Amino acid sequence: MKAIPATFLFCLSLSAAAPALAASKAELDAQALAVRQALSQSVDIAVNQLGRAGGYWGNPKVRIPLPEEIRHLEKSLRRVGLERYADEFGESLNRAAEAAVPEAKPVLVAAIRELSLHDAVGIVRGRDDAATRYFQVHSDAALRERLQPIVAQSMNRVQVTAAYKRLMKKAAFLDKAVEPGQLDLDAYVTREALNGLYLLMAEEEQRIRRDPVARTTGLLQNVFR
Repeated sequence: MKAIPATFLFCLSLSAAAPALAASKAELDAQALAVRQALSQSVDIAVNQLGRAGGYWGNPKVRIPLPEEIRHLEKSLRRVGLERYADEFGESLNRAAEAAVPEAKPVLVAAIRELSLHDAVGIVRGRDDAATRYFQVHSDAALRERLQPIVAQSMNRVQVTAAYKRLMKKAAFLDKAVEPGQLDLDAYVTREALNGLYLLMAEEEQRIRRDPVARTTGLLQNVFR
């Protein structure tokens, strides 16, 4: 009986393994597509909720507070019945964020498109907010760069600086520790707006993972089960 060449046996083993490898690759591709769908769903819901009147201001979970440096002034104003100036300034910060956050969507969509197979598998197997954390690692700098000029325009439109100066003028007789111009309000609102965006995205991601009703496609139902 002739010996079977080793090269023939090697090729035969590869051909036998091919279906299994193909199935594994197909499974990984499905996971990647499911993660992209989950991310897109999270982005859509978060941006739609936040990018409208009351999206931040009307939601205590994501409402942007006054900057920490002047919160003591807010307390002082409330004690003497001048809280409307603090409320006016606080609302203006939130209105600026509401007007700016829809501009985050193109950056987030681009990050979804660039999601690698390796990252997708890690997200599927990761914790409940793994996809949102992916955005924070890979897109935060781009989002800040994209949003901050929009935030600045929004703040001019809703007259944040004017509200801030009125607040400081009323608070001057209570505390002169902070003067107008010392706070980078554009950077502050941008950071807080993104924190709220990430929070709502993480909540939607958790809902997709835990609640079958939230899995709006067959692929999501198969992968996140």
